Amino acid sequence: MADTFTNDLRLRLQESGANSGQWGTLLNTTISNIAAAFSLGSEAIPDASTHTITLADGTADEARSMYLKCTGGGQACTVTLAPNTISKVWIISNETSFTLTFTQGSGANVAVAAGSTKMIVTDGAGSGAAVTDALSGLEGSLSTLALTGALTGTSATFTTADNTTQLTLASTDADSAVGPVLDLFRNSASPGNFDLLGKVLFSGEDSGGNKTEYAHFQAYPQVVTDGSESGYFEIHSMVGGTDRVRMEANATEVVINNPGIDSDFRVESDNSANALFVQGSDGFVGIGTSSPSQKLHVDSGTTDTVALFESSGDANAYLVVKDSGSSGGAFFGANGTSTIIGTGGSTERMRITSAGRLGIDGQTSPNADLHIGTASAVGDATNPALQFGGSTTFRLGMYTDAEGGYIENKNGDDGLIFRVKTVGEAMRIDGGTGELLVGRTTAPSAAGAKIAIAGTGDTAVQITKAGVIAGRISAVTTGIAFGVDGSDGATERMRIDSSGNLLVGRTSAGSTGAGHSIRGADSAIFSRDGGEVLIVNRDTDQGSLVELRQAGTARGLIGTVANDLFIASADSGHNGLRFHANGILPTNNAGAIVDADADLGDSSYRFKDVYRSGSTYQTSDRNMKQDIRDLTDAERNVAVACKGLLKAFRFIDAVEKDGDNANIHFGVVAQELAEAFAAQGLDPNDYQVYKSTTTTDDEGSEQTRLNVCYENLLAFIISAL
Repeated sequence: MADTFTNDLRLRLQESGANSGQWGTLLNTTISNIAAAFSLGSEAIPDASTHTITLADGTADEARSMYLKCTGGGQACTVTLAPNTISKVWIISNETSFTLTFTQGSGANVAVAAGSTKMIVTDGAGSGAAVTDALSGLEGSLSTLALTGALTGTSATFTTADNTTQLTLASTDADSAVGPVLDLFRNSASPGNFDLLGKVLFSGEDSGGNKTEYAHFQAYPQVVTDGSESGYFEIHSMVGGTDRVRMEANATEVVINNPGIDSDFRVESDNSANALFVQGSDGFVGIGTSSPSQKLHVDSGTTDTVALFESSGDANAYLVVKDSGSSGGAFFGANGTSTIIGTGGSTERMRITSAGRLGIDGQTSPNADLHIGTASAVGDATNPALQFGGSTTFRLGMYTDAEGGYIENKNGDDGLIFRVKTVGEAMRIDGGTGELLVGRTTAPSAAGAKIAIAGTGDTAVQITKAGVIAGRISAVTTGIAFGVDGSDGATERMRIDSSGNLLVGRTSAGSTGAGHSIRGADSAIFSRDGGEVLIVNRDTDQGSLVELRQAGTARGLIGTVANDLFIASADSGHNGLRFHANGILPTNNAGAIVDADADLGDSSYRFKDVYRSGSTYQTSDRNMKQDIRDLTDAERNVAVACKGLLKAFRFIDAVEKDGDNANIHFGVVAQELAEAFAAQGLDPNDYQVYKSTTTTDDEGSEQTRLNVCYENLLAFIISAL
């Protein structure tokens, strides 16, 4: 009969009488294999998903060892212990980096995690063989248990009757890596999101003797997808008999008081019991206070600075305030050394510079304590730049346009009022009339007054320069006086009296005495003791200096031409006189010299006497004459007749004026002269000895007079001698 092998360690059982000459050697091998079953062995696990460890019959191998180290590996692996008929105890140390699952048949398996050690048992039941954890369900009572390796099991209870430490995890590792580790490992073959990974419970009895869980913390896998794993951690406590989540941390947020119960949250620092406080009843947040009254309530205590908002580098720091439906809202912040207030998320509306100047409406560099706008036109009558009062009935508004500045009382009857310390109201612009009232509150009764000044003293307006009174406007008994001087005693220089006369250098109207009067009712008087009374100057070109008008139309001119003085009638076709060197010349209406164009008097308006020291010359130059001939017989006959026409007479107007003292003149009667020409068949109007003129006087009456030119008549008579 042949040798057989045991199912536990596959030891050789020799048949009696067999193995002649080898019996001792084979026995020694069997004894060695028995010794190996209690030794340390090693098995190299390949980088594969399956592997088989086989105990050979009667042969020495490390797989037979009770303590078997598994090394190598490269992935999780299922290890089959063969043959499936062996029944054996194994202590497996998994020194690979992956879980090793030990199997023998279709029965139960045991997984040994990487770095773990387990005692397993194979039952050798053939195809249905099973592998079990030898220490699973192990119970007992030990006074002291000292382990140098791993302790595994399904549950453990440590009980003490005092307050000593019941569980201590100690590490004697001296490197910088982790110390003692408490690992709650849920080894699931099919992990799922939010499968509870583990809990740490804090329990005690309530007043009724019931075991009560007062607090615990637990964890879940929020996402189990390989490469995208996320964890979920919660801290619970009992509140009013109900378990509440007090804090949770997930992949996207850390939440405190997720159930939303009335529970305050408080953070304490070394100098403040309420460094941060969230009020559970309403969600108000307090900093430095345990009773916030608004969404954010900051109490700095005795510190002046309540809050500091700072950005890094040169970036601006802004605090934005808006409602949930707004895309922009308002913002407050700092830009360099300036404080900024804006709207719309990015539009600056106001800034306060480090100098304390306030810029509004886009003004980023204010050059005044209050500076509104950057353009010439800021605001308008409807929406002023600065407003006090209602939208359409404001009592004070200020604005500008391209060229003007405006201060407006939109709808108030009292207008604009100016008050000072000592007298109260000092000035106003009346709301009903627009009049400027100084020292009074109601407009004067005189119609048309635009400025009304009232007071107890004479001086109403005083002008100073460099602290010295330079001028005054004073109310005097007879009108208003204007004083100008370089000292505090301003001397009166001009006044307007009660009659409307403008007086300069004098205090009353008059035609004598130094000073000038422009009289409101009629004329102007200029008077001086000596020297020029009136100087009229034209700076550059020559022409009219004085224009005399009647009913708005120029009637007379006084001016200069070529350094000569001229006086002329301004009407077109009129003449004037020009005072030339050693002579007076006739001119047109603009002062230009004319020749043979102007008469001196006429038949109705004559000069009386002409006194002269020289002679009167008439042009007789041949070059100025034509149609030269001798007298005809008829003309000679008229000349002869004219000698007999000479008579003595007196002028009627002279007799009316001087009576019998009127002078006697010698000459001819123009009518008789005309008859002498007619007697010879000649027209007297063809000759420069006779002239008939018709004029219109100031009353519009026409008058015809006959005139004789005696110088031509005398030459005519002489021709007949």
